[in-house]
Amino acid sequence: MPPSLTPAALLREMDPFRDLPEEVLDQLADTATFLASSSAPRWPARPHDSATTLFEGEPGAPHTFVPVSPPSDGERPFQAGSILALDSRTLRRAYLDAPDLFRTHPSHAAAQSLQSRVSKTLRHETAFRNASPELLSDLETRLPVRVHAGGERIFSQGAISEYLLIVVSGMVRPSQHQPDGNVKIFSPLGSGAVVGEMGVVLGDTRAADLTAVRDCECLVMDQEIYRSLLVSHPMEISRILGGVIRGHLVAATERQPHGHPSAIAIVPLDAPENAVMAAHELLPAFTALGRVSALTREDGLAMSEFGHGIETAHLNALEKSVDLLLYVADEVEGAWRDCCLRHADHVLFVTSWDAETALRPVEVQFAENKTHSMKRYSLLVLHPAQAPRPQRAREWRAERENAPQHHLRLSTPADAGRVARTLVGKARGLVLGGGGARGFAHVGVIRELKSRGIDVDMVGGNSMGALIGAQFAKGDSPDEILENTLALTRKGERPTLPLVSLVGGRRFARSLENMFEGLTFEDLWTPFFTVACDLTLATTEVLDSGPLHFAVRASNSPAGIFPPTLKRGHLLVDGAILNNVPVDAMRDRVGSGQVIAVDVNPREDLVVDAALERFGPLDVLTRLFSRRTEKLPTLPEILVRAGIVGGIAHRDQTKAMADLLIEPPVGRFPLIGYGQAHTIAQVGQDAARARLS
Repeated sequence: MPPSLTPAALLREMDPFRDLPEEVLDQLADTATFLASSSAPRWPARPHDSATTLFEGEPGAPHTFVPVSPPSDGERPFQAGSILALDSRTLRRAYLDAPDLFRTHPSHAAAQSLQSRVSKTLRHETAFRNASPELLSDLETRLPVRVHAGGERIFSQGAISEYLLIVVSGMVRPSQHQPDGNVKIFSPLGSGAVVGEMGVVLGDTRAADLTAVRDCECLVMDQEIYRSLLVSHPMEISRILGGVIRGHLVAATERQPHGHPSAIAIVPLDAPENAVMAAHELLPAFTALGRVSALTREDGLAMSEFGHGIETAHLNALEKSVDLLLYVADEVEGAWRDCCLRHADHVLFVTSWDAETALRPVEVQFAENKTHSMKRYSLLVLHPAQAPRPQRAREWRAERENAPQHHLRLSTPADAGRVARTLVGKARGLVLGGGGARGFAHVGVIRELKSRGIDVDMVGGNSMGALIGAQFAKGDSPDEILENTLALTRKGERPTLPLVSLVGGRRFARSLENMFEGLTFEDLWTPFFTVACDLTLATTEVLDSGPLHFAVRASNSPAGIFPPTLKRGHLLVDGAILNNVPVDAMRDRVGSGQVIAVDVNPREDLVVDAALERFGPLDVLTRLFSRRTEKLPTLPEILVRAGIVGGIAHRDQTKAMADLLIEPPVGRFPLIGYGQAHTIAQVGQDAARARLS
């Protein structure tokens, strides 16, 4: 190397540095050094982005970025004295000071783009956005960038806290192992989030696992850089990170699990055209909910031509511009499908109703891959437009017990809307409570919802609410529900020897079997559940699989009046004992979606004349046939009241968990006033109209 060839002279002969402002070029030259042969690295045959920038010593020769851990193949050694190493911080500052110059140069475009993203994130999206120019400049040029593939475990709970991360692009999700063995999954964190600061500042171990939901670019502040910043910016760095810690401590008690998916991948289990058809059906429904952009394999190929880092950045920028990014993996296997799996936070596997129901390799690999543990997934089964019921639904469910299922008829907007709302956390659930004949008010509420075009994506109910809700879920009209329920109640029930119950319950059981004609929960286009009280375990059991008639009977078996329904040795009775309006079960299913609850139990007390010390059968009969208005409660009324005490006690909780609570004024109607069904239904519709207006 000729002695006269200085770093400044070399840079002035090289493109693009020759066009830099003199001040910027001088700063680069002053901090550059020639490498001795003993320290000369080896370089890959092709240019590669890295934090270290090295140049060959021949004037005008191409330069390259050398990775920290270069590959073992395709290498050759540099000649001694032929390498010029530029100071990383100074070069990163040059990328910001002369962005147009580097952005148009093939060898620098990716690095300059990354540096611009780093600067934009720090200055506009992080807790450091109001920091001093000096601190921001230090952060922009000193913090190295680390890339994590989607699904990668970034750090583990209990590990030593060696660094904190600032998310530049992509998304990460914290999760925490609980003492009872369960794992609490928190909402994902996107660009601008600061993660892991508590361990670095306080010296604690990691409080949670952190997983990359999709490919991420993150700035790394290790202990050494943190201590250095603490020396140069003591007040600022302490104030900012202290605020981040306080914010995370508050959010820990408020953060909702899971959160809305912002990227959904549609992945075919067999024929690629199934993914295309599913996207075609769902895209209008998604668009009705917000801004949506769909990406296909052609889009993925176009992005891959720009090189490392550009794809992740482009997807991150695109995701910020829309409410939902839809990846259409129109191939059964391949690089694009794998990219979709990495970048999505919800994977929707899609197949046709007549396909083989066995688990596919991609499903097995997805479930076994620990890097996908933070991703949600579900199954979408496509059916012909005229299919009367979901076909082979129980077979699909048997192979995938833990995967939510969606069934969609082609060219059926109602089905597409239901699936789309469910996937993005905007499903609407209707919960119908028990209350004997007063439950006919539910029919009026349903009639009003339908007249307003308000879609219901899921139905849940208890007791009379279960009976009416099940019919609604299977597609019956309000008029059909009213007449069919009335016909069932007119059949009555026979008294029995009161050792287990007052009535035998056989007529009711047969009537339910005839009403539902062998239908199961899996045969419904609209998902449905009901609840019953498990006397054996003293818990509420949610019933959402198997024969409908069995579940509805269990939920309509008031203790002492009807015999318990038996299930695997357990005694199930009317769910009102513990939960008359199962809003909590619906909330678990729709998440942050809307819950409409209908409570037909009036806010009234069961009281008797204060002068009475006791009363018996003769007192009841006397007042029953007298003109006195103060009647005494009968045995069925006492049993029914005892059966709904739990629901009454939880009324405030029900109201708090529901987005809309409708309470029709049906207290004047007796619990067995089935002859007034049409009037009660009208009261329910009037109440719904008033609440919805």
